[in-house]
Amino acid sequence: MANEKSCSICGSTNLILEINDVCICVNCILHLNRRVEEEATQKYELKDVLNEFYSHYPRTYEPPKTMPEHYCIYNPAEIMSYLNRCIIGQEEAKKTLAVAVYNHYKRMGHEDIEKSNILISGPTGSGKTLLVKTLAKMLDVPFVIVDATTFSKTGYAGADVDSILTRLYQDAGNNVQAAERGIVYIDEIDKLASGEMMGEGVQQSLLKLIEGSVVNVPISLSRNPMNQGMVQMNTKNILFICSGSFEAFKEKTIGFGSSVPTCKNEVKGIIPELLGRLPIRVSLNALTKDDIINIMCKPENSIIKQYQRLMADDGVKLEFSRGAIDAIAEKVMNDGTGAREIRTVIEELMRDIMFEVPSHPEYKKIFITKRTIQYGYPYICKCEEGEAIK
Repeated sequence: MANEKSCSICGSTNLILEINDVCICVNCILHLNRRVEEEATQKYELKDVLNEFYSHYPRTYEPPKTMPEHYCIYNPAEIMSYLNRCIIGQEEAKKTLAVAVYNHYKRMGHEDIEKSNILISGPTGSGKTLLVKTLAKMLDVPFVIVDATTFSKTGYAGADVDSILTRLYQDAGNNVQAAERGIVYIDEIDKLASGEMMGEGVQQSLLKLIEGSVVNVPISLSRNPMNQGMVQMNTKNILFICSGSFEAFKEKTIGFGSSVPTCKNEVKGIIPELLGRLPIRVSLNALTKDDIINIMCKPENSIIKQYQRLMADDGVKLEFSRGAIDAIAEKVMNDGTGAREIRTVIEELMRDIMFEVPSHPEYKKIFITKRTIQYGYPYICKCEEGEAIK
């Protein structure tokens, strides 16, 4: 009987490949490939060889995302300056958040200082989510956004609150230490009305996460318990930020018609135990028309600048008149959903224009006026200072 080929590394006779008279099994090939990828994260010359190889062949393995072990602690003025570049208005809220975040990361070196989580209230579209996303981007920490209404009390249909930490763990590249310094943003917390059994049960389940405790966290979101690994995560250094559009911090008064405040610690829908673990309160104001205009025009990545860059890719200069900007702001204000409606209005306005422009290389400038907002007719030129052709 002919000699059976076996792997030169492990001796296996299954799935053997012969390369230049050397036999190797597929299992060893896969393990070697994984080892090379891991070594390449430490050896730059090996990484260069791999990059050359993968320029011709598709990558079969992506190393897990690495997160820094230590984070830079920005002072409140630096945080405020960064927020001002990206977010218009809400000065008091930005200052409160800057101090809170600075103190949170500074206290990690002091075991005797308890953490202070944050509760943000404000109307729809006032910038609650944008504030937190901008903070997380600046700090470069693991960050997840979750909707409180998707969770249920243990034993009921719906997502388990522990899945919040699973998502944070995954965003940290499966690095527990990095995840334990992350930020969790829980939106729509006001929808978990404490008067309802399910809503109050979810709030009770959130307590152990928010207050700071060691939790056994599933490493994946799979609901199959057979192959579900677990890791232990300490939540004492995770910053939890909850938000909702409820009218928070409403002051009670004494006497009939009195304006003397007596209580600022009642927030509708939040149980006292959870509220006590969210001691830092941030209240956002409803946006004014001037705020909407500034949001459209002033930030580094404002919506108008985004569309100007898109049009520039087609060789077209895009401009908005003051009357057009005012008209857009009016439409946004009338809708009542805040800043998020800006993109909807401008997207609808620009749809036909962006459909036509790629087919007309002679178009060099498009000027959006108030008449464009009302009737849909932009001012189009063949050159930047030329006469209208439409």
